[in-house]
Amino acid sequence: MQNTVPIFRRLALLSLLLLSIPGMSLASSRIPSNPELSEPGRIGPGRFGGIHLPRDLASASTGAENVVLVGQLGGATVAVDVVGDLVYAGIGPRLAILDLSNPSNPLLLGQTTPLPRVLESVAVDGGYAYVAAGSAGLRVVDVSDPAEPVEVASASTADYAWDVAVSGSYVYVADAAGGLRVVNVSDPLHPTEEGAHEDVDMAFSGVSISGAYAYLADQNAGLHTVDVSDPSAPAPAGVLPISGGARDVALAGSYAYLASGAPGLQIADISDPTHPQAAGSCVLPGFLRGVAVAGNTAYVTDEDLGLRVVDVSDPQHPVQIAQAVTPGEAQRVALGGGRAFLAGGTRGLRILDVSDPLHPAETGAYETLGIANAVAVEGQRAYVTGETTGLWVLDIADPSYPAILGYHSTPGEAFGVAIDGDIAYVTDNDYEGDFKGLRLIDISDPAHPVELGSAPSPGLAFGVDVVGDRAYVA
Repeated sequence: MQNTVPIFRRLALLSLLLLSIPGMSLASSRIPSNPELSEPGRIGPGRFGGIHLPRDLASASTGAENVVLVGQLGGATVAVDVVGDLVYAGIGPRLAILDLSNPSNPLLLGQTTPLPRVLESVAVDGGYAYVAAGSAGLRVVDVSDPAEPVEVASASTADYAWDVAVSGSYVYVADAAGGLRVVNVSDPLHPTEEGAHEDVDMAFSGVSISGAYAYLADQNAGLHTVDVSDPSAPAPAGVLPISGGARDVALAGSYAYLASGAPGLQIADISDPTHPQAAGSCVLPGFLRGVAVAGNTAYVTDEDLGLRVVDVSDPQHPVQIAQAVTPGEAQRVALGGGRAFLAGGTRGLRILDVSDPLHPAETGAYETLGIANAVAVEGQRAYVTGETTGLWVLDIADPSYPAILGYHSTPGEAFGVAIDGDIAYVTDNDYEGDFKGLRLIDISDPAHPVELGSAPSPGLAFGVDVVGDRAYVA
């Protein structure tokens, strides 16, 4: 069954796009005025919503003549890996490298130019980052200089690259209906597919490697084990059916831990990889997305909540012992140094102290623009509303490298923006706080925007324009 790409991935690319159009100095990308609507629901490892939008950079200029993408900023964070004091996180279609010397305030060291689409997963090994990039397959990024990561190679996959794992000279890609792809990276500059195990009924979205076996999370069936002792001929070894399928898998000892659509954490005994057996389960509400294990504790991401902490000291009877609410939509999770690093979707990277698993607490974050709703340009500055983040002030003197000057968080979801002098007029819908209307933000100091006041509207507020001494809100 072909795995449909969920709307979250399409929305994740709705960052600020800077386009070159003949006869114009700058054009900005906005949400279409007449988007195609679909029924709400959920398909695949992420959310599915109601608006179909471009899911890759190539489609941003489809149907336009002589339009060239010259710059990009923002997008959702889905992929994350940590090595020592460095975090590797996908921000929309870019791979960013962050310094964790001060975990409460991670510092951006460098980032790639935009790759073809949103990054789904990343695994770092030996100076290279191997990135699962959905329909853009496997991408190889040289990260030996954290200040200047650069893509050096790529390899196409059969369907949709959801997850990636590295072992020795091979990269293993969970490729949805394309099954498991085995790529030889003994020369990272020339990755070559060496073997594959595929079946049209598969929907692989997670992969982990131990010894001669690959363990794959299948959204349709549950857990698959594949013998990869001969990388050129991966062979099916065993299957453990799981109601609701599985979205991600992590390994520890003789157990596999799966984030399941049942929903819950499912634990499988893999002491015999050819006959995986159900060991225990812990019912968890919400939409589970990722899982990582350290010691006797499993950390499960829940798009609807954040992080759930499960005691797995007794694999037959796992128990949730704590949870932490985080902003955004929790995606994948990586562990290191007593911390959990959550890819927070539209709210960037979230850092939690889990040194005491009973009391996880967010201690830092790297906020990103996330999903861009609207943009207004004045001179060499762009004012962008991030749907779940607020108002961003950008320097676009060099459109190829837009730089963040300042940021002001709004309580609700920011939509429209208009500029008049030193005031930004932002429409904002705070569903929990029951405010819908217009916020006036002083941007005279672009590094420190400050809200001056607000005006409620009778209904939801989206578009805004200012003419003379009046603001018009749609």
